[in-house]
Amino acid sequence: MAVNYEAFLSWAESRFDNIKATGKEIMVNSPFPEEEGLSPDFKTHLWCNVGGGKHNRNDGVYRCWKTDKIGTLTGLVMKVDGCTYEEAVELLGGHNDRGLIEKKMENFVFNVNKPDATDGFNIPTPEPKKIDLSLPNYTYPLTELTNHPAGIKAIEILKNRKLPWEGLYFCTRDEIYKNRIVIPYYGKEGELIYYNCRAIDKRKPKYRGPPEEVGVGKGDVLFMTSWPDEGGILYICEGEFDAMTLAECGVPSAAFGGKFLSDEHIKLLRGCKIVLAGDSDPVGLLAILKNLGNQLLSEGFAVSYVVPPPPYKDWNELWQNIERAASLIKYLAKGVKKFESSTQYNSNIVWKL
Repeated sequence: MAVNYEAFLSWAESRFDNIKATGKEIMVNSPFPEEEGLSPDFKTHLWCNVGGGKHNRNDGVYRCWKTDKIGTLTGLVMKVDGCTYEEAVELLGGHNDRGLIEKKMENFVFNVNKPDATDGFNIPTPEPKKIDLSLPNYTYPLTELTNHPAGIKAIEILKNRKLPWEGLYFCTRDEIYKNRIVIPYYGKEGELIYYNCRAIDKRKPKYRGPPEEVGVGKGDVLFMTSWPDEGGILYICEGEFDAMTLAECGVPSAAFGGKFLSDEHIKLLRGCKIVLAGDSDPVGLLAILKNLGNQLLSEGFAVSYVVPPPPYKDWNELWQNIERAASLIKYLAKGVKKFESSTQYNSNIVWKL
């Protein structure tokens, strides 16, 4: 079976608020009704079957009982995250997926047999269409929306989380991105490379990236609060708000938006000393102790890890409940531990899961 149950559940928990899991069925609030002009779904009408349903589809299947839409789980991930098929398969743990292997073989054969000028066939290969990335329509800096009702609400959400709002944006009208805080991702030269839009209301999915045709997904980028120097320490969080929290305390941080690192993520992290700063919930802990840590070790990184103290689920929740940045920095100094290949077996954390 191509789709790993824990991987899909982890992905669903990071994208949807309302999750119900029973056997192979994972039920979430469907994003499809709003796309068809219907009232939002708050009763988990999107049923996802990791086992592939009665036909045992390798990619898993979903069905929305409110709109009767059906499809594969890899297709659902591609739609929600705006990623490629290969990225969706990797995210869901289907590294041996037959369709992916066949697709890669087709690409290999095509490239090997493709004629070039040395064959006497000077056939030009068309360049892929490049689309310049820009923020969604009707998106404005939050500093310009201090009198706008939804803008005021967005600013209040960020203030309650003790996060800076001056560098963030907000979409006021667009059909897809309306009522979302727009978090820009910038490259080393300060150029816009991606954005993630977080809903402030009940609309689903909770997060939306650029449209698929732009050709950039979460697996291609990292949210960097500031780009680190060569050989510097970088704390890796799951979400942007946690990375912003650590940055507020003077800690160099980044976010990758998932439970797995892509090959492109690995390239971007080369030269850094990594501290995995995950959530303290079971899914977040397992991501650190069984997935990310070993992946980075195998790539030759020096890896450490740290998680928030109980009862706080993530770094922003901890930040909201302490008064001074010095307290969080002091905790990090004491709490960071070296990650080794044996960590997943001898860590006290693992046995508590």
